Amino acid sequence: MTSPAGSRRPRFSPQGHRAQKVYQALLDESAETGLATVYRVRVQFVQAGPLLRTHFEIGRAVFELDEVRTTTT
Repeated sequence: MTSPAGSRRPRFSPQGHRAQKVYQALLDESAETGLATVYRVRVQFVQAGPLLRTHFEIGRAVFELDEVRTTTT
């Protein structure tokens, strides 16, 4: 999918997507990115603020956009 300005934009919403789905979407767009990079950047986004990480007792975590932070900046 291409934006009006001509830059490429992912075909997915980052909310609720697993790293593997993000990685597959990047591969589908011919991006040369490794799965380790997807995990690393996701952690950086949590540290920078646009993503929130919620941990569950079963040892899993969910990553979602911080709607408050992304809409006010």
